[in-house]
Parts: sequence; C-alpha cells; structure tokens
Amino acid sequence: MVDYLRNGPDVKFGYRNRKRDLIIDFKFDWAEPFKENIAQVKIKDLWGVIDNNGNFILPAKFQKIDYATAQRFIIHKGEKQGVIDRDQKEIIPIAYNGLQWLHGDLYTFWG
Repeated sequence: MVDYLRNGPDVKFGYRNRKRDLIIDFKFDWAEPFKENIAQVKIKDLWGVIDNNGNFILPAKFQKIDYATAQRFIIHKGEKQGVIDRDQKEIIPIAYNGLQWLHGDLYTFWG
C-alpha cells in the first residue's frame, strides 16, 4: 500500500505491506498504487516505473507515463505521446497528440 511521511513542509511517499512493514523507503514525491506488480512513481517533476522491490523498470525521466499493460507504457514528451516497452524500445513513435490503449496490442491514436 502507498504511504507517506511528512517532514515539515516536505512529503515523501513509499510503500508498506499489509502488516504495515516498510518495504520501499519514503523517497518519492508521489507514488501510485501497484498494479500487476509495478507502480508509477514521481521524483521531482519526472515519472518512472518501479517493480515491487523498488527497482526502476523505467527511470524517472518522463514528463508523464500512462499505464497500458505491465509490459507497455504510454509516455508523454512535450505535447506528443507514444508507446514504449519495459526495455524503453519505442513501439509507437512519440509523435501523436493523443493515444489510448484499448486492449492487448490495440491502440487508438490521433494527431
């Protein structure tokens, strides 16, 4: 579960298990819940994706990441969007104004 630690005006997010044991330290500026053993996290103004051990699958270097599947992610670069996989291989070029995952390997995109 996502939890946070407040230290004065600073707030950092981390993760605890069901027993409330800290499993991933409070080091993120924002953290989303885990889905399929991965979670989106924010450091400063950039987003990345971690596994359930806190290891980065995608480094925190993206303006925004939208979850598509545990293997593929919609990323935002400026005003454009595209799809990359866990190895940061470009699946759909980062060239579209909008992109939406439908299911499986099916996406709709425009612009």
